[in-house]
Amino acid sequence: MISLKQIQEYRDHESYAQSDLKFLLSKGTKAFKPSLATLLGSYLDVMLLTPHLKDEVYYVVDINRPTQTIVDMCESLYKWCWNIHNTDLRNHLVEIEDWIQTQDYYKNRPKTRVDKFIEEAKEWWKVLVQKGEREIITAVEEVETELTVMSLRSNSDLDWLWKGEYQKPFYWTEEGIACKGLGDICLEKVYVDLKYTTCNNLRDWWKVCANLNYPFQMAFYKSGLGVEKCYWLVVNKNWYELVEVSELMLQIGKWGYDVDKKIRIGKVEKEFELHYNGYRDGLNLLNGVVSTETNDELYFYNLNG
Repeated sequence: MISLKQIQEYRDHESYAQSDLKFLLSKGTKAFKPSLATLLGSYLDVMLLTPHLKDEVYYVVDINRPTQTIVDMCESLYKWCWNIHNTDLRNHLVEIEDWIQTQDYYKNRPKTRVDKFIEEAKEWWKVLVQKGEREIITAVEEVETELTVMSLRSNSDLDWLWKGEYQKPFYWTEEGIACKGLGDICLEKVYVDLKYTTCNNLRDWWKVCANLNYPFQMAFYKSGLGVEKCYWLVVNKNWYELVEVSELMLQIGKWGYDVDKKIRIGKVEKEFELHYNGYRDGLNLLNGVVSTETNDELYFYNLNG
């Protein structure tokens, strides 16, 4: 079983991960704040594949998750207060009075918004102070995830998945570049990547798959692992499906593809070509090979056959 120390050693390793290549290709402009869906997906990964790490990574609390606005405001205030944090928000009144001037929260109610914030945020603030380095999961989210794990584990059609290695670090060299991956479910000839989704159905998920360029990672991992087949295990709390990754998508993920486009400005029409990135574009960039103008949005979801 993998440990947090081993996972950290993987993250610290100087080789390039697929996320590093995507970052380079986006010219360093694609930083984003992880969403609740990302958090719940990571929690599902741990509960399904490495449950022994749960208590080290997550802090489960029996309260309701507040609105994302309150969650974000609590995190903002936490940073504002530096390293002095008390579980009772009223002990931070001086800091709150200054900090709330930087927020849009109830600006039209300057006399009452501090009290309103304290009332709405007090429970979440308390667990935020207590959690340490762990991520917060509510009891409801924990139960929903446990039910999903039970459903997956009890499906006899998926029994073969649970004979693999979980969260497996692997390393290889391609085009002279040291590469690395952390595989969800690794079998001798098959790789399975776990994808949590809030989409209501698989058709909607294909659009997310396209926008986030999941084939990029899958093609990269296939190269590193040398497997014959790849699958996505797409999981929603109400449904799941094992999706085989087609050769077309693997080629898209490796090489990217070109699209001819037209735009009209007034009466003038201009034609141009856009290149949609594959992971080899990232390796080429590291090797000093400059590609054509690129666009990292990927519209292939209707080509999933």
